[in-house]
Amino acid sequence: NSGFADSVRTFVDSRIGEKITVAQIAAAFQKNPSYLNSCFKNLTGECITDYIARRKVEEAKKLLCRPENQMVDIWVSLGYCDQSHFNKSFKKMTGMTPTQYRSRLPDSG
Repeated sequence: NSGFADSVRTFVDSRIGEKITVAQIAAAFQKNPSYLNSCFKNLTGECITDYIARRKVEEAKKLLCRPENQMVDIWVSLGYCDQSHFNKSFKKMTGMTPTQYRSRLPDSG
């Protein structure tokens, strides 16, 4: 049911600053990871890892809008282990790097 998908979303959103895995989520819901992912995808149309990545990029966009936020603080606060991984994930979702995104904002430069 959609309540289940909402619960998974809430779990992810409340931990957006951490490195979150499907296995951790599955353990929290006492489900098999592949079963959990399959149910989530059936209900939402996207797998859990895509949801996590999308939400992290949405949060990054908000943080990038504030020029006082340093790039390193942004990726660390979102649970990425390094800037390269953050840049790749951001570019995959948006088609541009975080720096390119920030440079296109009205207040930048």
